[in-house]
Amino acid sequence: MDRVLSASDESGFFNGCLVIVVSNYVSRTKSVEMSLEAPLTRLGLARYDIHIVIDAPPDTDARAIEGQHVFFVESCHRLRALGEGHYQIVYEGEPEDKEGFVSWAEKCVEFFKLMQFNIGMVCVDYADFRTVLQYCKGRTLRFEWLPYDQYDVVPYSKHRGSAYRTLYCCICGGADSSLQQYVEFSEVLEAENPNLVMTKAAMTIGRYDPPVMMLLGEIDESIVA
Repeated sequence: MDRVLSASDESGFFNGCLVIVVSNYVSRTKSVEMSLEAPLTRLGLARYDIHIVIDAPPDTDARAIEGQHVFFVESCHRLRALGEGHYQIVYEGEPEDKEGFVSWAEKCVEFFKLMQFNIGMVCVDYADFRTVLQYCKGRTLRFEWLPYDQYDVVPYSKHRGSAYRTLYCCICGGADSSLQQYVEFSEVLEAENPNLVMTKAAMTIGRYDPPVMMLLGEIDESIVA
């Protein structure tokens, strides 16, 4: 029998029906996201492709969190015994800025949904997502949400810190977005991150006007910011 993706059974990716689970320890809620085309029986399998865990208590056993790929979205750096497929995304604002962290974490969750479920002029899929992760050396990633001030000027100047080694990213704007914007977006990323070993970039359609750019990746530790 043909497979949707290679090794799809091992990954938990079931008949192309991706499931994203968000466990939010700030709001004490859990939510499940999957495409409208997915059969309800998909939920009964209890296999999560992507599990986003927001600010779990320090004593949470990471190994007990289910999911093929688990992302601990942290308000501050925490030492966790991360297993295979586990990653941390750490907030870079002030730890006491609770509102800032919540807003950033919500944008991070939205990014995962946009990349996996939204339509766009340039799309990526779950295989692209896995490819980028395979090129990461460590388990700590950085997420940035950079809004455009001008519709036609890529706002990478708002980036602070080290360059990226891997990038899974997108530009998200209205239906009137142009492919030229995507070309300029891609050119800026290549120019500003000279040691990129893997990039998967999308151009999705969303509610932002002017657009925003969203970046998830591993920093390049060989270059000091």
